[in-house]
Amino acid sequence: NYALALAAIDSLAEARRVADGALTLLPGSAAAIRARVWPELRAGDTATARALLSRYFPTVTDDAGAVALGTAFGSLLDKPTLRRLLAVDAAAIGADRGEWALNQAYLRMYLGERDAVMAWADTARRLLA
Repeated sequence: NYALALAAIDSLAEARRVADGALTLLPGSAAAIRARVWPELRAGDTATARALLSRYFPTVTDDAGAVALGTAFGSLLDKPTLRRLLAVDAAAIGADRGEWALNQAYLRMYLGERDAVMAWADTARRLLA
């Protein structure tokens, strides 16, 4: 994604412009939302990143995209949203059981569920080995 590459080299204004264009063309696209949120995090502006995610997350058009955003930006999402993402099963996101277990570990990490994180991470390790 060009916007993410721009953000990686600290061309943040250009990354924002490109990501805004992607959101215009692809509203509800998790990739476009990720591209728009990331420059704000690179700039250290978590408040703006959280506001953008709050604005665009409800428009995500597929479960796989929603879970991907949840695992990437879970610290910016509220707990009810994270709990809804936990209910998405592996088949709905096109993941095998190992990937799904890893997603469970990440989401539970953001919820502060240490014991569940350890259990799901161990399950993911076994299934992905």
